Amino acid sequence: MRFRFAHKLTSYLMVVSALITLMATPVATLPFLGAIFTLLAVSWKSEPEHRIGRLLERLDTTLKVGAIGTLVYAAILIYRSFPEPDLSPLLDFILYMVVYKLFSRRTNRDYLQLYILSFLIVLGSAWLAQSALFAFGFVSFVLTSIWALILFHLRREIEENYLIKHNQPSSAQRVTIARVLDSRRVVGRTFFGVTALAGVAVLLGSVIVFTVAPRIGIGFLTGGLRRGNNVVGFSDEVRLGRHGVISDENQLVALRARIKRIEELTDESARESIVAGLYFRGTVYDIYRDGQWVRSYRHPLKTQLSRGAMGRSSLVFLRGPEHEPGAQPRLAEMKDAIRQEIQLVGIRQPVAFALDQPVAFEFTPPPVGSFVSYDLEARWSGEAALRMMRLIRLGVYAPVPNFAGATYSVYSRDTIASEPLLQPVPRSEISDELFETYLTVPDSLTPRVRELAISITRNARTTEEKTRAVFAWLRKNKKYTIDLKRDESIADPLEDFLFVQPAGHCEYFASAAAILLRLAKVPTRYVNGFLGGEWNPMTGYITVRDNRAHSWIEVYHDERGWTRFDATPPMGRTTNMGRIRQLIDSVELWWGSWVLEYDASRQVTLARQVRKTVNLGPGGSLSWKAPSGKQVLVSLLLMAIVMTAWRLFFRKNRGATLTTSAPEPRTIARKPYRRVLNALARLGIRRDPSQTPRELMAVACTRIPVIKDPLEQLTRLYEMARYAEREPDGPTLARMVQLAREIEDIVEAERKRTQETRAA
Repeated sequence: MRFRFAHKLTSYLMVVSALITLMATPVATLPFLGAIFTLLAVSWKSEPEHRIGRLLERLDTTLKVGAIGTLVYAAILIYRSFPEPDLSPLLDFILYMVVYKLFSRRTNRDYLQLYILSFLIVLGSAWLAQSALFAFGFVSFVLTSIWALILFHLRREIEENYLIKHNQPSSAQRVTIARVLDSRRVVGRTFFGVTALAGVAVLLGSVIVFTVAPRIGIGFLTGGLRRGNNVVGFSDEVRLGRHGVISDENQLVALRARIKRIEELTDESARESIVAGLYFRGTVYDIYRDGQWVRSYRHPLKTQLSRGAMGRSSLVFLRGPEHEPGAQPRLAEMKDAIRQEIQLVGIRQPVAFALDQPVAFEFTPPPVGSFVSYDLEARWSGEAALRMMRLIRLGVYAPVPNFAGATYSVYSRDTIASEPLLQPVPRSEISDELFETYLTVPDSLTPRVRELAISITRNARTTEEKTRAVFAWLRKNKKYTIDLKRDESIADPLEDFLFVQPAGHCEYFASAAAILLRLAKVPTRYVNGFLGGEWNPMTGYITVRDNRAHSWIEVYHDERGWTRFDATPPMGRTTNMGRIRQLIDSVELWWGSWVLEYDASRQVTLARQVRKTVNLGPGGSLSWKAPSGKQVLVSLLLMAIVMTAWRLFFRKNRGATLTTSAPEPRTIARKPYRRVLNALARLGIRRDPSQTPRELMAVACTRIPVIKDPLEQLTRLYEMARYAEREPDGPTLARMVQLAREIEDIVEAERKRTQETRAA
């Protein structure tokens, strides 16, 4: 491989590796990265003598102005994000500069700046990464950066040393520099192999340091190393027409759940059916106005929290205002509840997700070395939020503004097999003030919406009958779609869906059901969460992605309290992962648990596993079982084989450095010259590894004077091919073959004459 090409290739691979680490972050979209990689491929031809390079030289001033504009725009975005600054806009400026430097690389300084920019990309990706893809990119970056930096240093030394030696280089001298840079003998497979081994050694050392060095926990400085995704639909308001379309296109993991009851199932079809019907309840809203759902923040709707204990863990019980004051399920009654281990991965909002009808949340004490703990915060309408706290001083915690994910356990009522753990109070015994919000309908809706609700529920008397009537009407008259249409002449999008549009997504079905039932005097509230997930048998976890985001409503029944009601037609999504996706998801889970959340408690767990493996006994002494004679014999045999191989390898290499020369380059001129060497060897004239072709020619001419003329011509042509790196053309190669034949004939005649002389 030519030196110039090797340096250019490794530099580009270094940039590509940095971009791969960026792919593990939520800020890099597929179209954006596709455009970056396309520009990177086009920049490969951006040389000074190429037309792309000449064009960019004329546009250089414009590109510099664009760089300044990008930097100013990034600074404005960062300023607007205060008091919680978001530094991700700086990545846009860095990527712009990377593309600019790839197109304008002319000097060593340009390459050096390109390396610095690539390192900044990796640094930013390390802060934002949520995927194990970062590990692949980082390993590639380490290896390629070693190659690129070494070759960069060699290139700079070659050019600077030549300029020092020739202060006023002539055109011939400039050709010499180009000839060195285009040489194939500076770097080869040995260089890449040895430096790759050095890179692997560096990575192994880094892994050891990362594993052994004391960890201070994920929440020491910023409350978390991960940055979640700003998922639409889980904030303080939800506007119709946004949530369903965005979530359907998003493949990022939002949360993972481990449910032992599902994991223990042996019937795959039953498990698939159950996983498809899991409703992970998130945010709740009670007021609809101007095409959006919001919270009223009324005090009577405040969720009540009570605390208990279970071993070392703390329990937080949820109780709504529609239950008896002071009501709290006993721990013995929770044996039939469904326990879930929830791991929030890609959600920035502190929503306490749980299966339908959560009863209690369980939080374990902060791990050793961690300065962050989690708690539950009461909200409205049966909703609760997670609260992330950072230790300020002993016994004093302060809230962390940037939520960075959490892991907790939650208990939910089995809505099919068990009775409510908290018995609801009949609606007749509850004040109208409590349900006033859940019956409110905006005045902006026209009278025809009320007339539609009355006509649908005309023959229904109970809450159950009204609910089924609305359910049947929506399923009969509306279809599911994410290709939304909109009649702008109708002010409210919900009214547009009810009377004009034939189809909509879950937001419209849930909103329509809620408003129609309220008009029929049935209390309802709007819920956002996730429906179903993907079962991964390799980890036992259910992976829930953003495209599972869903909306439904809750209806109040006197016997069961708030009960889920989903009017959206079934979408028929698969719940099983393919093998490749299972493996990728398992790696992602391992990455999150043992890299992103690797803290002192994980170190203690790992140390205990090592202790158990080596059987470290009490008192710090190693207890081990004496090996058998067969094990000792096998071990000694392996050691002898390794030592023998090492000695042979060392002796071979040492002898090679003393008795052999560098291998000849692969050139077609070598074949006729090799024929001459073989012919001379038959006369006992062998080339010593330290001899040059000229020295060998002098020895051969002394022995056979008549060989001088053809051997001198062949040697000169061979030297031009080998040392000047100029392959012979067709006539020259034919001339070399003819000279080799003449020399062979002369040598053969000399050999016969010598034999006849000895015989006489």
